[in-house]
Amino acid sequence: MAGPYRLLAFQVCSPEHCWNDFFLQELGMDEAPDVVCSVPITEFNGSSDVVVQSARRPSDSVSELELSLVSSHGIFKPYTVALKLERGCKYRLSPAVPEAA
Repeated sequence: MAGPYRLLAFQVCSPEHCWNDFFLQELGMDEAPDVVCSVPITEFNGSSDVVVQSARRPSDSVSELELSLVSSHGIFKPYTVALKLERGCKYRLSPAVPEAA
């Protein structure tokens, strides 16, 4: 979680293979917060290769998450991406594309 935002990660499996789906949610500021909006992180979704190894919020930001990503099949080198969050479930990834392995 970062401020009023949270990142959800799901692994979905069929008999043949598994893939990962990631979502960004914005929460209300009430004591028992409601979900204001939810969007898929389309750059990662449906991939059997992208694995979020860790997520952390930089101490100086409530609207950014640093995600450490690894490849389950060795397609790209491990890297860190900044997920910059904005109201209305908008986000930007930097860098958006990993370096090939």
